[in-house]
Amino acid sequence: MSDIVYQGLLQRVAACAAVQAACERIHNTPAPFAYSLLLHRTAWLFCLLLRSIVRTIEIDLLDGLGVRPLPQPLSPSNYVLR
Repeated sequence: MSDIVYQGLLQRVAACAAVQAACERIHNTPAPFAYSLLLHRTAWLFCLLLRSIVRTIEIDLLDGLGVRPLPQPLSPSNYVLR
């Protein structure tokens, strides 16, 4: 291996090590409570609405393909999507 190739390889390995060290610092930094609370609530809301989102995508895809009859959209019954 020539000196030029070796120096280029050494620079790339050093750059990868620097990126890995930065990622480890980010990984080991605790998230503030407000951020974790927001993440938890956002994930909960997404899971709650997922059935409706999937049904809407299904109806749109079937409509685009020209399939008839289309399934009915979900409608709430006693505050629950059915």
